[in-house]
Amino acid sequence: MEAYERRSNMNLLHERKLFQRGALFFAGLVLLCVQVMQSPPSLAQTRQQKQTKPNERGLSASEARWEEHDIIERAVASICEERVRDPQGSVPIDQMAAQHALSLTDPKVVAGRKRAQRLLPVAKRLVPSALSRLAADYNLEALNLNWIYARVKAVNVIKLEVEAHDNAYWRPSEPDAIIFGTIFLAGIRSDEAMITVLAHELTHAVNGTDQSLQPLFRRVEARASTMGKLPIRGSMAAELTCEAVGLQAMRIHTGNALGKGTTRRLARAVGKNCVQRDLADATHLSPRETLRVLLALEPELAMAITVKEEKKRPSKSRN
Repeated sequence: MEAYERRSNMNLLHERKLFQRGALFFAGLVLLCVQVMQSPPSLAQTRQQKQTKPNERGLSASEARWEEHDIIERAVASICEERVRDPQGSVPIDQMAAQHALSLTDPKVVAGRKRAQRLLPVAKRLVPSALSRLAADYNLEALNLNWIYARVKAVNVIKLEVEAHDNAYWRPSEPDAIIFGTIFLAGIRSDEAMITVLAHELTHAVNGTDQSLQPLFRRVEARASTMGKLPIRGSMAAELTCEAVGLQAMRIHTGNALGKGTTRRLARAVGKNCVQRDLADATHLSPRETLRVLLALEPELAMAITVKEEKKRPSKSRN
């Protein structure tokens, strides 16, 4: 009997301990729930925002790179498709190169020259701001706007050369002029494209014979080489930077908005790169690689285009 009572007391003691542990666990659980419910709303919002980032959705590094590549390729396709639909879309460079020379009096050349002369003062106003923005994006010290204004102010002439064919350039020997081949001038059929080209050549004028923009060229070279996985050196970096300045100038001119009309404006600005025969040289990336790298350097543009195109597609019916 005594042994039974001892066992009963031991069982009772054991049950009390189990009850106490259960009570403590329950109290802790209630306290945790209260703390979660009282947490600041911003914490949940931050987590929700983080979940929307491609590189934090559980993707591997290679998967994230592929997604970025896919976005850029889709943006390129959208731009080139829009160029075809747009009556003011620029003629691709490879098509320009295949054309016969145009005379100075050809109506398309005359119209192109008038557009270039009308927009040259506009581009001259835009380039200092575009260069300053680009320098800030690449964490460079603020550029001296006085010498930028002085150098773009000196460019006052639109010069035509039949022999220049499908090219445009600025020459140190003629620092007051931007030279256009007649084929190229006729192939640039919109204000967006013309401002982009003029700003490109004005950037060469700002760089000048003393290569004053080399620090910016080197920053663009480093970032573009990393993003595009391409060997970008010397003159290629300079040309790519001038293209980037032209794109910035066009965006400033058109209001910089990412929304309705983004694809068309971009198609006009860079559609000349929508070539079938995609050739590079010692100075330039190939046209399509130029377009890809520009979009890689401006990822919000590529994303804005692809999102817009996705919204235009009809939703798939669910069975």
